[in-house]
Amino acid sequence: MKLFKADKSYNERLIEFYRSNIYSAQTDLELIRKNDFFKHYDMQSDDHVTYLLIDEDNKIQAMATLLFKMAWLEGEQQVIGLATDLLVSKNRKAIVNWTKFFLPTLNEEKKKRNCNFIFTFVSKKQTKAYNAFIRPRKTTIPMPRYFLYRRYQLTCIHGLLPLADKKLPSLTFRNAEYSDRDKLHSYLYANNSKMPIRFIDSSTEVQERIYNWPYLGFEDFVLALDYQNRIVGCVAPWSNPALEIRIKKYSNNLARSAEQSLKVLSWLGMAHPLPKEGEVLPITYLTHFNADNPDIFYSLLLHCYENVQKKDLLIFNHFEGHLNSLAPKDFMSSKVQYGLYCMLSPEDQVPSFLKPSPYKDPPDFDTPFLF
Repeated sequence: MKLFKADKSYNERLIEFYRSNIYSAQTDLELIRKNDFFKHYDMQSDDHVTYLLIDEDNKIQAMATLLFKMAWLEGEQQVIGLATDLLVSKNRKAIVNWTKFFLPTLNEEKKKRNCNFIFTFVSKKQTKAYNAFIRPRKTTIPMPRYFLYRRYQLTCIHGLLPLADKKLPSLTFRNAEYSDRDKLHSYLYANNSKMPIRFIDSSTEVQERIYNWPYLGFEDFVLALDYQNRIVGCVAPWSNPALEIRIKKYSNNLARSAEQSLKVLSWLGMAHPLPKEGEVLPITYLTHFNADNPDIFYSLLLHCYENVQKKDLLIFNHFEGHLNSLAPKDFMSSKVQYGLYCMLSPEDQVPSFLKPSPYKDPPDFDTPFLF
């Protein structure tokens, strides 16, 4: 087996390999990137590289993508990396060869950019990747060490319970207008500046980030305004037409029961139904989700739920210890558990920021790119 750096000529083969790696969550999901496989990475960074492990039959057996961005880590400006789409086939030979190639490749790319830290996210449901990277059978093989930085959940909103609380009557909710531009940029930057890992350092960079985010316009932001017309919360519902997620199979009795229950509850107007097997799962990501307190967070979430398409699944992330973004109990929800890890070489010293700190603000990794 050989390691290759992928370019555009691998586009169709990557789309098929990505599609063939079924994503196990509460159900088995099939992820289909349309047309341009690399567009998902272009949305996040101008500097990314994808590596493939190719067997003797010229088939892709494993892949990983490394993205690099200038960031502020615990107040210090530096280049950090994000390793994503860590996919390995069931072929045991592929797993063995991948572990042999992975560390030298990682170190080489880090050295080129003077990058000290690379982060990655893995779900325990992704058993092949989890066993190959986080819990390898042989600890003597030279591999990156994975240190847990923060646990988080992808929270999926399915419905609203009867007698749920109403939105705060003191708040006004509306979509952003051009006249809101400066104060929204300032609000987003003020919240972002508290984060232990962040990628922007001014209101101008907030503006550039929104402008460069595909399929997202300034008018898509929903604002929560207090009686003095100040922004006290915001969210940007966003869908990604370049990615199609299909329900491959409801893999257990619990998942099938949930699908049937939500169908019945949808007839009663209490929930959004899940699609049948083989159908597309319509997802609305709640991006740029900020709120001054949990009550405002709940009100914004309720506003989005009331105004979204009746079959859409609302998704947002919740980092452990961040009380503002806990899924409110008035909603019917499900969760997919993840870990955000820092990848270190065996000789690296463990940095102080990896010490347990569950009650800090969450890092600046938004929902669509933690999946």
